[in-house]
Amino acid sequence: MKKTAITALGLALLAGCSSDQKQPNDKTAGTEQMTRQEANFRKTNAYMDKMKKALADCQNIYLETANGNKEWLTQEDTRKVRDILIQAQPDYNQEGDIQPNTADTNSSASASACDVSMHLANGYGNSVFQLPLRPAFGGSSLLVPVAPIRFTSAALESSMSGILSPVRQRLLSSIPEPPPVINPPIEQGIQQPTPPEPGKLPVAVPVPGSPLEVYSPYDPSKTIRILNRKTGQRQPSGKKLYDPYSPGGKGIFIVP
Repeated sequence: MKKTAITALGLALLAGCSSDQKQPNDKTAGTEQMTRQEANFRKTNAYMDKMKKALADCQNIYLETANGNKEWLTQEDTRKVRDILIQAQPDYNQEGDIQPNTADTNSSASASACDVSMHLANGYGNSVFQLPLRPAFGGSSLLVPVAPIRFTSAALESSMSGILSPVRQRLLSSIPEPPPVINPPIEQGIQQPTPPEPGKLPVAVPVPGSPLEVYSPYDPSKTIRILNRKTGQRQPSGKKLYDPYSPGGKGIFIVP
């Protein structure tokens, strides 16, 4: 009887030790999960802060393929897409995996899926933020950004896709559609923009009735804002600025 009682007591003690040994592992797993979620929370918030800053500086938007084909959105479509992106909310996933915000990837499948990227550009035409785009699902014409963001309304995402999808199709086409040629309105007594002469810096022509806009010397169908965002004032006459519609966005013009 004594031997049986001792054996039972020993087994109970061993079971208790085994139970105590499992608890630290459970706590460690929970801690690791919390750590991943906290890291994801910080990364997502940092991504959103960077995108919001880029949206504040955004004056133009263009789409670009992996081989360098590029098309700029119209000013109206730029404003629409920018307003939609401003309404985007952070998307915190449970696994702690942040989707990449660049098109660079080691996976050929991912590269083919993200064949076009959307760039937020500043007033000089330089990209300040990049959002790879992919179809929402196989064969879909609905484009979604590859980014940890979400939209509170499907209509917003659909509206943005309606603007971007035709541009993507043109860029991926073997014979891209030429952009429409829109000539500025000719008004009596108003100086009209002319193409820049080789070797000379062109002086931009002001847009009638809009003191903060000038016609692009390199593409007279486009206009450029000449507002100094730091001071909130018009750029002074004689100031040299980059023309985002020039080849490579590196052409310089003079403020009238």
